[in-house]
Amino acid sequence: LTVSYFLLASSVKPDFYELFLGEREEIVVEVKVANVGESAYEAQLFIVHSQNLNYIASKSNDSVICNLYNATIVSCSIGNPFKKDKAVDIQVRFDPKGLEDNESQLGFTIFANSTSKEVKEKQPIVLQATVLKRAELSIKGSAKTQWAFYGGPVVGESAIKHLNEVGPKVSHVYEVFNEGPWKVSTVEVRISWPYEVANDKAHGKWLLYMEEMPTIQALGDGECILPPGHVVNPLKLQDNANLDDIDSIIQSSTPSTILYNHTNHIRTTRDTEKVVNTRTIIDKDGHRHRVVAMNCKAGTAKCFDIVCYIYNLQRKQEAIISVKARLWNSTLVEDYPKVDMVKIGSNARIVIPSNIVIQQENLKDDYAIAETIAYPDLLDQQEAEPVPVWIYIVAAVAGMLLFILLTLILRKLGFFKRRRPDPTLSGNLEKHRDDNPENEALFKH
Repeated sequence: LTVSYFLLASSVKPDFYELFLGEREEIVVEVKVANVGESAYEAQLFIVHSQNLNYIASKSNDSVICNLYNATIVSCSIGNPFKKDKAVDIQVRFDPKGLEDNESQLGFTIFANSTSKEVKEKQPIVLQATVLKRAELSIKGSAKTQWAFYGGPVVGESAIKHLNEVGPKVSHVYEVFNEGPWKVSTVEVRISWPYEVANDKAHGKWLLYMEEMPTIQALGDGECILPPGHVVNPLKLQDNANLDDIDSIIQSSTPSTILYNHTNHIRTTRDTEKVVNTRTIIDKDGHRHRVVAMNCKAGTAKCFDIVCYIYNLQRKQEAIISVKARLWNSTLVEDYPKVDMVKIGSNARIVIPSNIVIQQENLKDDYAIAETIAYPDLLDQQEAEPVPVWIYIVAAVAGMLLFILLTLILRKLGFFKRRRPDPTLSGNLEKHRDDNPENEALFKH
């Protein structure tokens, strides 16, 4: 019995193939068995395969019956007897979905035998293939709360007892999508989270205060882990749903209180603590804006990495990671009351674990950012700064000089010497006589 074979894959060299999983739903091994001798009785073909491959079915040009011999062997009855000079073609199909991500090599051992004596013993054929798993992963970031407002009085950390008093809610969302064609058993996403403002001290001021563990929404399972030394809600603030959010505190604060806290408190703290610099940008209309950007990449925020694991991300499926926090209102009120906006960004990147063999052609979309823009509130309602007394004096003197100058000009033009009408009866008769001289004779007679 002679055996020849073919694997539906890209051939690199004889007996060695490259198998791109996902491009084909099945692995097909084609085998041709021929009898060049006398009739062989109880002739059988055996294919030894990986236990992670699942046998599906077979097809042939003859009445060949294939079945599972055990978990790793498929046996096919090719004839009893298998007559002289006869040949059969068999296609054996396997399902590769059970292959592990770290399984980079695939081997098949193929041989045929019978109860008849072989004229020449032949060694089993070993067929090898490099398994290439291609999965195009991408990640997109967005802020569910893209705009937020801050304002009101500066409240110390020790005075805050509830999460509602910290500031407005902020949620950064990252969407991980597997374009395929292959699945990924484990996807690691590292999110750099800006929890404090960068400064020259061991601890900075709170920025995005995480109030609950990040969540993963996916068809498969997933989990997120915080690094050692970091916990959710480290101050153990109470979450009281009956309390109003910080927005009500902002609206109820008087302008004088806000101004007092803005001016006096800043003067005492900026001398001892570093503040992120403000930069001026010009928009397309030529308007200038004072902007503060705090993020991990620029080093303007202190960050820690949230590590999220997404399990069994199939082709054309996505997983959504949500990180919920509170914008620490007092930090921005205290240090950035007069800027136009504060941009606070987190970033995330996809990491393929080292034990998983996955190929990607495009790595540019494996990184994303999510950004919340905070605007100072109630600036238009703040009281103006006191005007110096000398400005009032100069304005009064200038007004008097202008009045005198106008009076002299009008006097020079004779404005004060013009003829005025006599309101008496004799005056009116005199005016009438001057206007009608032809009637003067009538008055004389």
